[in-house]
Amino acid sequence: MGSLSTKCLVEPAVEDGGSNLGAFGIVVAESASFQKVPPGNVPFVLSILPRCQQWAGQVGRQPISVCIWAYRAHSAPWSRAVHPICSATVSAQPSSAGRARPSGTAQVWAALLTVYIVWGSSYLAIRLAVNPAHGGAVPPFLLTGIRYVVAGVVMFAFTARLPSPDGRPDPLGPRQWASTAVVGITLLVGGAGLVSLGERHITSGAAALVVATVPIWAAVLAATFGIERLDLRTALGILTGLVGVGALVAGQGSGRVEPAGVGIVLLSSLSWAGGSVYSRGAPLPSRALTATAMEMICGGAGALVTSAASGELATFHPSKVGLSAWAGVAYLTFAGSLLAYTAYIWLLDHAAMSLATTYAYVNPLMAVLLGAAALSEPLTWRAGLSAVFILSGVALIITQAGRSSAGKAALPPGASREEPISPR
Repeated sequence: MGSLSTKCLVEPAVEDGGSNLGAFGIVVAESASFQKVPPGNVPFVLSILPRCQQWAGQVGRQPISVCIWAYRAHSAPWSRAVHPICSATVSAQPSSAGRARPSGTAQVWAALLTVYIVWGSSYLAIRLAVNPAHGGAVPPFLLTGIRYVVAGVVMFAFTARLPSPDGRPDPLGPRQWASTAVVGITLLVGGAGLVSLGERHITSGAAALVVATVPIWAAVLAATFGIERLDLRTALGILTGLVGVGALVAGQGSGRVEPAGVGIVLLSSLSWAGGSVYSRGAPLPSRALTATAMEMICGGAGALVTSAASGELATFHPSKVGLSAWAGVAYLTFAGSLLAYTAYIWLLDHAAMSLATTYAYVNPLMAVLLGAAALSEPLTWRAGLSAVFILSGVALIITQAGRSSAGKAALPPGASREEPISPR
């Protein structure tokens, strides 16, 4: 079986109605892989086909071929054994709830350029905040906590009362808050927080190149925990990306990047990838912006706790922080964490995934160029060679995700319906 595609519906644990599967969660996804329906599962399958029809309507395609998987509901998401139980072809059930809305080319490109520019410049803003040329700096985890708590509270206030895409109940109870806390801490404390810490030691361009390896680590984790199979193309992508990272730190001479800083940002990428892989099966709210807001609140709170525990607050004096550092904080909060996230999630519902995720290639290059233009960061042969290898590896992995679902747009490793591929 190929990996689950972008367009998937995850049902909560249900009893199987006598098909001897026990209490299972259900995953329905577009797939070119088909399985015969075991006789004992027929009543169970028929009972969930209406939901498949409704979901097909949300996808906006008629008819739609789906494959139905079952996973053990009480297993940890990364250790769930996912088994195909049947396939079916269903027609879309007429419904306006949650249906992807077609949008004009100008709107799509406006949103895409917003993601390109804002997230591409986020590394520059982080550098200005944590390592300014003049005045005091904002400590890395304090920066992360401020930007995400403020952005999360604002986003939650506007989205918490919105209806779910399919009109079904979408509770925000302890189970959902616990899951968003796990995702928020791994993505924002371990991901964005460590990027901010790393940029105290390496340039914003180098940090962006290392962060671009997130899909590589996501593919490694998915293969390690048996979620996805590691095929030759993906393995080649992983190896190619690692060669690119090695080009930044190996040997001596011009353009060599401090290994400690690269190591910190690599840990950031690994944490982001782990959180993204976990989020695929976590019981998150179905409203993407609401889930993102909850993750921001939890992750931001975790970053503030980390800041206090690490002693950052003891050495932080707001009156000594320069204007450029505060400008970086404001930009990351309102542009990076509110505007760009909203534009990205809008893109997921109005444009092809293959187009929405092109920022994974554009942003590292934009970050390198902006760092050189604004901060006089050196453009070296190492950085160029590293960019070629890392982005080539990412391309191999992301395009393989699409191939695994027979040409349909697949969710790239390291991304989820709520979260982008890499730390911002």
